[in-house]
Amino acid sequence: MSRKPAKERHLNNVQVLANLIQAQKPVNNGNTSTEIIPDPLNLIMMANEFKEKIVFNGLIYIVVALMFICFLLLSTFPGWHEEVDENNSEHQVKPFPSQAVVLACLLAASASAGFGLISILWQHVNSSATATMAGILTYGAVSGHVGGVAMALGWLSIGLVALVCVGLWVMKLSISLIRELTDEE
Repeated sequence: MSRKPAKERHLNNVQVLANLIQAQKPVNNGNTSTEIIPDPLNLIMMANEFKEKIVFNGLIYIVVALMFICFLLLSTFPGWHEEVDENNSEHQVKPFPSQAVVLACLLAASASAGFGLISILWQHVNSSATATMAGILTYGAVSGHVGGVAMALGWLSIGLVALVCVGLWVMKLSISLIRELTDEE
């Protein structure tokens, strides 16, 4: 059994959708016969071209991979453990993580925030431009809008990644300041 190339499969899916819409949209032209009008503005093919040529999800995958690496590095931070001091009393101690791990976390989160910002800005501009272009090219017959919820979720996720980046930066600065203060004494 041979498989068709991905582009050909997508084209077939679009063609099936166009045929489905064509079969379900009868138009009564005033007499007893009903004629089927295909997609006259070719909107289905325009949407397919937008999906294939404009939308690029590669940067989103990079953001997810970098944040996964960041969380894996964060899981290596030392936890609480009990130590016995010279008076034979036990107390709980949490040592600082190594500076290399904190720096690697910070770099992964910073790169993730940068790639995420580029990606969401690119998607926002492309979606807005495509919606406007579709309206202009069809002389106002088609109205396109960018989904507010989708854009809010995209910007919120990038904001949270930036918040992680800022938190790691503050943690790195505070750990280095505490180490400097303890080394002086």
